[in-house]
Amino acid sequence: MGLVLYLFSKDRYGLHCHQFPSHPDGVNALIPITDNVVITGCEDGNARAVYLYPHRFLGVIGHGEDAFPILRLVMSTTGEIVASVSHHNRVEFWNVTSQLTMFPCAATL
Repeated sequence: MGLVLYLFSKDRYGLHCHQFPSHPDGVNALIPITDNVVITGCEDGNARAVYLYPHRFLGVIGHGEDAFPILRLVMSTTGEIVASVSHHNRVEFWNVTSQLTMFPCAATL
């Protein structure tokens, strides 16, 4: 059984506006890629693409070598590269554009 990822509207933190059940692991970092796609940095060392509307997982866009939890995600100014950091004192780079073009619903990058 997975965890639930809750999203809240800005300045309205009393009740969530969206929920995504069955997220495989705890989420430490979240970064928007498009209006409908976010990348989650997870406890198991995976960076996952999540399509918001409809609620579904697009897949794993990156996996840390030692499976340390992803603690932080940052996007490049061009929007093509996402960097992640973890406990192993390395920065890992993921080419988001090439990964997400495999998913037709996310092809509007």
